[in-house]
Amino acid sequence: ILEGLVKKKTFASANEQKIADYYGSCMDEARVESEGLKPLEPELQRIAAINDLQGLQDEIAVFHAHRIPAVFGFGAAQDFKDSKSVIAQAVQGGLGLPDRDYYTKDDAKSKETREEYMKHVARTFQLMGDDADRAAAEAKTVMTIETKLAENSLTRVQRRNPEANYHPMIKSQLLEMTPHFDWGRYFRAINLPEVAKINVGQPDFFKSADKLLTDIPVDD
Repeated sequence: ILEGLVKKKTFASANEQKIADYYGSCMDEARVESEGLKPLEPELQRIAAINDLQGLQDEIAVFHAHRIPAVFGFGAAQDFKDSKSVIAQAVQGGLGLPDRDYYTKDDAKSKETREEYMKHVARTFQLMGDDADRAAAEAKTVMTIETKLAENSLTRVQRRNPEANYHPMIKSQLLEMTPHFDWGRYFRAINLPEVAKINVGQPDFFKSADKLLTDIPVDD
């Protein structure tokens, strides 16, 4: 269906053309290779300009607007105890590997996976122009931060228990839970109207993440 749409000269609807344009852009590997990092430069420049916690929080909001769960995940889902209501949901996040166990298990396979992941992250920094030594150091920093987030995350089994992941709060409770994170600014940045009820899936994770935001240097 997609390849057929790409070959069409005229479209039955604007949506057909959007689908064709999107698929065509994804499949244009020659252009992807020729442009390299260029399409990402505005994003990278904005990240490079971050010099304080407020700027970091603003960037977290930008990532969340693109559905990337930087530090934590945020979205909307049905209220666990009222299926007629859809409410805001804040959940643990920030990991590049699938879940907590990938960072905490001590078996040989898990160690190998972490080593290969660090190599992958380092290669990504090299593709962005950093030399091998700097890329390796940056990958180590990434792994250190993600491991700290993982250590304060619930396991996959624990997350299967709805009761253990249901902690409805109002905004004042959010501010009390994470005093260093400006939820009002965050909500404005993601264009979320004032909400009466937010489910915080894992409060202990958010308390730990709030501390990490101030303990870890902004450069890291």
